[in-house]
Amino acid sequence: MGEKILVQNDGQATLLEEAPSNKEVQLQDLINNNPNLLPLEELGLDGPLLIVGLEAPLSAGKADLIALAKSGELVLVEFKTGT
Repeated sequence: MGEKILVQNDGQATLLEEAPSNKEVQLQDLINNNPNLLPLEELGLDGPLLIVGLEAPLSAGKADLIALAKSGELVLVEFKTGT
């Protein structure tokens, strides 16, 4: 069984369950629009995150998302789908 998260927005509660995805762009859009879904506390980071780059070029390729944590850490997010 995967992890679950309860998201509340304007008084509406939605339960999200961890599930596999085969589309990276779907995950990128989800986190870009809802960066609070990332488990920042588990990663030792302070939120909220500010997304500053999407498919951002780096010397080793592209980062799916680049964000800044409230405390100033740079956060690189790379999605991998499939087996």
